[in-house]
Amino acid sequence: MVVSDDPTVLEGAGIVLFAMPSQAQREAGRSLHGFIGKGADVVICAKGMERASGRLLTDVVEEELHLQNVAVLSGPGFAADIAKGLPTAMVIAAGSIERAAVLAEALSSATFRLYPSADRIGVQLGGALKNVLAIACGIVEGAGLGDSARAALISRGLAEMSASLRRRAARPIRCGACRASAIWC
Repeated sequence: MVVSDDPTVLEGAGIVLFAMPSQAQREAGRSLHGFIGKGADVVICAKGMERASGRLLTDVVEEELHLQNVAVLSGPGFAADIAKGLPTAMVIAAGSIERAAVLAEALSSATFRLYPSADRIGVQLGGALKNVLAIACGIVEGAGLGDSARAALISRGLAEMSASLRRRAARPIRCGACRASAIWC
């Protein structure tokens, strides 16, 4: 969970990246509570929700760490591409757009661009739901059902995603990465 076996290396850290699987977030928060300072920003680098509770990862980590400054990173990025320095654009959502902008500036690089958002709910759910849609598209492709079936699945899938996000109080915004309106990245 920690690059070092000694969690005391986190004491005094300004930004802590939680780069572990979704289902390990609660245990990581529980085991690192007390080592991460109250002023630190924790950035979740996983997509999904906690299976056991159905809760968003930001809620789980905030509960375990007793912190309010938990952000989430999401979007179309692959760790292997990022590690190779290939161009990648993603979204970082925090409790306020100002906090998200500070984190985006701190974590962005020449090839890794983060766009700030204050919609933690929409960013988390959008990232998780689009993965379900992508898997379904792969099934349609693998079954040889054709481009029309895939296009219909994408159209209906996006409509269902939008309805689900509205029900969970996500806020549609203009995407910083692609400039489309009324979407969640």
